[in-house]
Amino acid sequence: MSINSRTNGNMYEDFITWNPFKGCEYDCTYCIPSFQRQAKRQKHLCSDCYSYKPHFHEERLLKVPASSNIFACGNGDISFCPDDQLQMIIEVIHQRSSKTFLLQSKDPSTFERIKDFPSNLIIGTTIETDREDIYKNVSKAPLPKDRIKSFTSIKHDRKMITIEPILKFKHDIMCNWIKKIDPELVWLGFDTKNTPWLISPSVDEAMTLYKDLVDQGYEVKLKHIPGRSKLP
Repeated sequence: MSINSRTNGNMYEDFITWNPFKGCEYDCTYCIPSFQRQAKRQKHLCSDCYSYKPHFHEERLLKVPASSNIFACGNGDISFCPDDQLQMIIEVIHQRSSKTFLLQSKDPSTFERIKDFPSNLIIGTTIETDREDIYKNVSKAPLPKDRIKSFTSIKHDRKMITIEPILKFKHDIMCNWIKKIDPELVWLGFDTKNTPWLISPSVDEAMTLYKDLVDQGYEVKLKHIPGRSKLP
């Protein structure tokens, strides 16, 4: 389905995180100073939140935020979520049909477990680079090329790609990958924590990718771009 045939607004600007499931074991190096450090502030509330251990908070199923746009399980990865717990989350999404939900995973094959996709659910994955030589020391998650293969096979119209933190990449490959997925939205941004061992592209390279994707008709939202106070 072409992006031009969809109605797109600014709904993605104001997603509120809802965390009935939290935690992850992919140990992405850029995650440590962000999500994991934030989780440690919860030590007085939950020891599993403190250690970022994958776990379920069933009581939160009844505490869906009032926002119309919700990032479900944004402080974890649902690939570590057991089937029965994932199904409970999906049921809540079905029931809140007036809201739009986002579920994201660095192992998009996990979405195969969803047998009945809610029409108000956007599924997403992260693609930081196409270069295995760069990525192998960044995360224990499936390689980006394997994510693309898995995500392409998922039969659901509403998909999103996050290119953040963007790492060195080959332009043509990244463009082809986005075309394969045909997402309704792409997020693009640099590492916000200045993680020293990440190998980032130049701002010009990233902005050329942005412009080419926009020219192809995709909605691309820019996040942190070094040296740019004003974004297109």
